Amino acid sequence: MPIEKREAVDWIHHEKGLSVKRACEEVGMSRSGWYRPSTVDPLKDEELRKMLEEITTRLGR
Repeated sequence: MPIEKREAVDWIHHEKGLSVKRACEEVGMSRSGWYRPSTVDPLKDEELRKMLEEITTRLGR
């Protein structure tokens, strides 16, 4: 859900011209959450999963 909120704030801020403060209020997200770097990277999770599958296949487990 936080990723969707970030995307919504980004869209509101850039497309509608609202301030980040106002966009965060509209979405229900704190401004500190907006400025804090995201710790979720789905691409890295997918890459890690593939690497683990390759290792387990190679080791026969």
